[in-house]
Amino acid sequence: MAGGFYMTVRYFFRFALDRNVKQQFAPLGDSTEYEERIRRGKCWLREHETETVECQSFDGYRLKGHYYEFPEAEKTLLFFHGWRGNWDGDFAAFTEYFGNGKFNLLVVEERAHGASDGRYIGMGVLEHRDVLSWLHWYQKRKNRKKLPVYLMGVSMGAASVLMASGKKLPGVKGIIADCAYTNAYEVFKNFGKARFHVTEYPLIAALNQYCIWKTGVDLKDGDVRKYLGKCRVPVLFVHGKADSFIPPECAEKNYKACPADKQLVLIDGAEHAMSFLVNKEQYILALNQFFKFS
Repeated sequence: MAGGFYMTVRYFFRFALDRNVKQQFAPLGDSTEYEERIRRGKCWLREHETETVECQSFDGYRLKGHYYEFPEAEKTLLFFHGWRGNWDGDFAAFTEYFGNGKFNLLVVEERAHGASDGRYIGMGVLEHRDVLSWLHWYQKRKNRKKLPVYLMGVSMGAASVLMASGKKLPGVKGIIADCAYTNAYEVFKNFGKARFHVTEYPLIAALNQYCIWKTGVDLKDGDVRKYLGKCRVPVLFVHGKADSFIPPECAEKNYKACPADKQLVLIDGAEHAMSFLVNKEQYILALNQFFKFS
């Protein structure tokens, strides 16, 4: 019995956090309506001149990113993708707004994803420190124009940039957080219940202990609100009202925890990470207002 329970915990750990276990999730929402826009965005990312860049994480991993520089740029955006996402897929649709030549773009491949090093995903507990590493990389870049910097993330990437918000962020004028969770532990508690019909005790609690033993990461340390309490830069919170993976209440809780200037935008009918695709006009209006006043 004990051996069977151990194997179940190990399975859930590998399912959630081990890059060597590949996952394929069914698309959220009506993907056929948006797949052409995503395809065009990926083409834009592939066709424009880019530089594959690298920085070193605090714990010695090589992290990869894709840097797009434009002579007429007025701002720089650093973008971080979601849990088991990828740099081009998660950012593709956003090229409709950020691909106008007015933004230099650094689109990051998170640790334990894509071409970056690392085996285990840290659910923001590790990744928010990678945000700081990438910001340091950018600030040290030779011959760069001194432009205002914005951090943006989707899902786990959004949680990561919010968790970095309480740190010193030289040059950063604002943060855009799209569908961030409130607490990494709660994500797996809710996901386990919804997808596998398992309870927090004993399985999810044991999963967290296994995670601490295997990686040193306590998922309960991934409480975004704890970090947001020291935020000093403006934040735009965006969330889909129909998000079945990370409920919109998470955005509301994060919003309340943030003492800085802030804006909350909830998108009707949008599933997880689908807000820009579902209502591009509302999203762009929010971005324009945010950039005007931040």
